[in-house]
Amino acid sequence: MKQPAASVKAVGESGTIFFNGSIITITREGGRALDSFPTMSTHIPVTSIAFVVLKAPSSAGGYLEIVPMSGINRVARERSNLHALDNEFAVTFTVEQLRPFEVMRDAILDAISARM
Repeated sequence: MKQPAASVKAVGESGTIFFNGSIITITREGGRALDSFPTMSTHIPVTSIAFVVLKAPSSAGGYLEIVPMSGINRVARERSNLHALDNEFAVTFTVEQLRPFEVMRDAILDAISARM
C-alpha cells in the first residue's frame, strides 16, 4: 500500500484544493470562484470522505468533487458543471489544468485506501 502524498495542490477556475495527506482544504479566490462562494474555505478530513469524482474537461470544463460521507444522498441528482459551480465540495478546471487534478484525485484515493 502506498503512503499518501505529503502535500498536493491543484488550482482551478472556481478555487484551489490543497491536500496535506490528512485534510483537504478548498479555498475560493478570484472572480469565478467568488461568484458562488465569496471568501470561503472548506476543510474536509480524509476520514470523512466517501468518494472522489473527477470529470474530465470537455468544452464546458471539468471538475473534481469531494463527496463526504454525510453528502452521499445529495449526490443522487444529476452531475454537471453547473452543479459543480454551486457545490462547496467541488472545484472546476480547464483542459490545461487537468493534470494537477488527476494527481490530487490519486493522492486522495491513496489516503482513503491507506485508512482501510
